[in-house]
Amino acid sequence: MHTLYPILQHLKLSRSEIDLYLLILGIGACTVNTLSKKTDISRPTLYTHLHQLETKGLIHQSMNETSVKVFEAEDPLKIEMIFEHDISELKMMEDKFHLKIPQLQLMKKKSPKNIISSTTGGPIV
Repeated sequence: MHTLYPILQHLKLSRSEIDLYLLILGIGACTVNTLSKKTDISRPTLYTHLHQLETKGLIHQSMNETSVKVFEAEDPLKIEMIFEHDISELKMMEDKFHLKIPQLQLMKKKSPKNIISSTTGGPIV
């Protein structure tokens, strides 16, 4: 297994999408025909994976000199920016959650004490 898989899986990429991204990164701008020949992925699935990679900002498409659509990987530094953005969003969510802890603790204190367990049929202590 490639050592990048665990890292790239955090971007919610499938194994096939990771393989495809690494292939495009390694060979540079390429057509779907080229990718189809270098992988065992059907063309319809290939287009789906390419769309996912493009949506996540890891590749872009353009036209080559003969007006054929080509796909090229973005600079790998973009992945670092994506992680930084995700960390920032998580930090904001953590800060918002932290403000809600007192409210959640009050809800816990107000919960009825005679709740019946669904597994034992007796009261939950």
